[in-house]
Amino acid sequence: MASPPSAHVLLVSAPLQGHVNPLLVLGRRLASRGLLVTFSTVPHAGLKLTHDNDTSISVGRGGTLRFDHLRGGGLWAPDDPRYRAGNDMMGHLEDAAPAALAALLRRQQSTPVTCVVVNAFAPWVLRVARDLGLPHAVLWTESCAVLSLYYHYYLHSLADFPIPAAEAGPTAAVAVPGLPPLVSSDLPGLIHAPEEFIWRRTLLADLHCLREGTAVRVLVNTFDELERDTVQVLRAHLPTIVPVGPLFDTEPEVCDGRDDDCAPWLDAQPPGSVVFVAFGSILKISRDEVAELAAGLAASRRPFLWVVREDNRDLLLDDDCLEPVITGSKGKVVAWCEQRRVLAHAAVGCFVTHCGWNSTVEGLAAGVPVVAYPGWADQPTNAKFLTDVYGVGVRLPRPIAREAVRRCVEEVVSGPAAANMRERAGKWKVEARAALADGGSSDKGIQDFVDAVLSLGGRVRALLWLCTLPAAKAKLLRPATRLEMSQEEAPPSPAMATPPPPATPHVLLVSLPLQGHVTPLLVLGRRLASRGLLVTFTTVPLPGSSPWPSTPRPSPAWPPATSRPRSTRPKSSSGAKCSSPTWVLVNTFDELERAAIDALRAHLPAVLPVGPLFRAEEDDEEDECATWLDARAPRSVVFVPFGSLVKPSREDMAELAEGLASTGRPFLWVVRHDTRDLLPDDHLRNEKNKMGKALAAGVPVATYPSWSDQPTNAKLLVDAYGVGVRLPVPPTRDALRRCVEEVMAGPGAEAMRARAEEWKAKATAAVAPSGSADRGVQDFVDAVRLI
Repeated sequence: MASPPSAHVLLVSAPLQGHVNPLLVLGRRLASRGLLVTFSTVPHAGLKLTHDNDTSISVGRGGTLRFDHLRGGGLWAPDDPRYRAGNDMMGHLEDAAPAALAALLRRQQSTPVTCVVVNAFAPWVLRVARDLGLPHAVLWTESCAVLSLYYHYYLHSLADFPIPAAEAGPTAAVAVPGLPPLVSSDLPGLIHAPEEFIWRRTLLADLHCLREGTAVRVLVNTFDELERDTVQVLRAHLPTIVPVGPLFDTEPEVCDGRDDDCAPWLDAQPPGSVVFVAFGSILKISRDEVAELAAGLAASRRPFLWVVREDNRDLLLDDDCLEPVITGSKGKVVAWCEQRRVLAHAAVGCFVTHCGWNSTVEGLAAGVPVVAYPGWADQPTNAKFLTDVYGVGVRLPRPIAREAVRRCVEEVVSGPAAANMRERAGKWKVEARAALADGGSSDKGIQDFVDAVLSLGGRVRALLWLCTLPAAKAKLLRPATRLEMSQEEAPPSPAMATPPPPATPHVLLVSLPLQGHVTPLLVLGRRLASRGLLVTFTTVPLPGSSPWPSTPRPSPAWPPATSRPRSTRPKSSSGAKCSSPTWVLVNTFDELERAAIDALRAHLPAVLPVGPLFRAEEDDEEDECATWLDARAPRSVVFVPFGSLVKPSREDMAELAEGLASTGRPFLWVVRHDTRDLLPDDHLRNEKNKMGKALAAGVPVATYPSWSDQPTNAKLLVDAYGVGVRLPVPPTRDALRRCVEEVMAGPGAEAMRARAEEWKAKATAAVAPSGSADRGVQDFVDAVRLI
């Protein structure tokens, strides 16, 4: 009897045809290498799925591919017409799909998931996986060039973009490392999209998840020979990027009766004579464009196969003036066909395409020259590469005109450059086949990912069990996790109910119930869980606290800050009774405090820097803050938070308010609920609570320390790190105004900003893979495994 698969990969796709297809092909290839693979998406009437729910198929070498689609959790019924409205669908999935995914994970308890793979535009999957401590990978279903454009435009400054891109002319130059010279009209549509557009917001969420560096791999539907320079440049920012494409079935499925007998019709045409016209599953052209395209195809006097989707057929077949054009020519119109199979047919000599990435790589892999007519999203970029970089086609101008259609078809099929286009297309066909063959670049990429998944082994149940958290829960848990929590008890999510394998080390994290203690320990827990440990977090819920609001709670452990002495000695020596710890983990990083760490190790050899410990992503609750900040000029805002314990006096609050107002600068002031009554004017109140991480964010500071470690931190910020000034005690309005101006516009302001940026770069490097703090966390994980 065959041994069970050693790893289980769950594939979750955004319910878009162009995303489902490549992820499903990836699933087949993973399953053919002995993995258990489950494929899931949100089924709906507009989505073509090749296999029914709750079925499984065997895929070579003993692998199994199962289908278990998302359902329940408030998802719309599959026949709901709202799925046809992309914006509505995306918003709905963000709200309802996390609960459906949690239910799916519960259904998989008998074969616990080793790794979750998600494609683009489904960031809710990544959040659920991360919150449950499940290793995850990302499949980017567009080109590496488009990923690089998005990454450099939104997350990185080493590129020359016209700013703002949406207002730039179509010929504005764009320079990005690893890419050929581009102009603004070549950019993917989401660079030009308005900020409130849901697809843009979803893309940004994907990019931030990638920048975190927690993905086991970033798989890309391309092959090394096609985009080698782009892949190499992007690896400097995303080290785990791996080309695994082109992702289509190398042996297309046999006709299932829905392609209107394309194969016999194609067999009857001369080799290289057919113009194949397909515009994908989303692009919908106008009635006028349909008329011009039909007339242009007829004028070419060449046989053509035109795929007109059901929702577009009324534009063609209901118009009496178009019917003679089609029936009187050599053309054939079908509602659907197996595109890969048609492109591979010897009769096809030209591909009129919308330049979606799946169609782009299928055309290249089939060696068919193209007439490019891009719509939106990544299609303009793909069209640029097809015509000017890969040299396999021409571009049809907008709007469609019959004469332009005829001219472009002739240029590709029999024009002066047609032979060169066919030769180059043939070269890409050979390169694509070589990449997929045994030992080819993408074959190695697939095996690299399989090996990475298998290396997770039995410890894949990397879980983070969260128990009876106080206020921290609202800010640190995502909605899918919150569904499993209650104020009275916080059992493990049902998706995690199956106990992990006995060999999995278990770490218990216990925190003092103070926000400044809970937050870094919980972040440490997430990082440990992401490396395969079973982690349980617990603390003491505070009296009278409600489970979710992000409001601070008074702590019975400490007297009010205003009555606390600045320095006291401990009244007992109970600390001396502690046994020597295995490790002393410190929320700092080596580059920040190297000398202090080295000196302390002479007395505490087990000291290990593992910081900075804070969440990289924004909290859901801060959208209003983000919107307000987005409307402010760069580096113009004064941000004023005083943490969860310090309580300024009424006089201090009045002076702070007047001082902020006198700066003439926009400011964001975090005023806790227990100090809001001290504010002098209602219009100054703001309910948002946002903790600042100044060094890691590269932001200069004006310090106003209170007690505990704060005076020491202020000294280091001002005199050692050189990133700020100190506000005298008590604060006065004039002193505050003077300090703000000194930090933002004074003679030393530029130097402070430069030093702050240096610390930001060092903090980012510390937590990046193989950075000092990353190595520190791994050292601790390795030590735990040896216990």
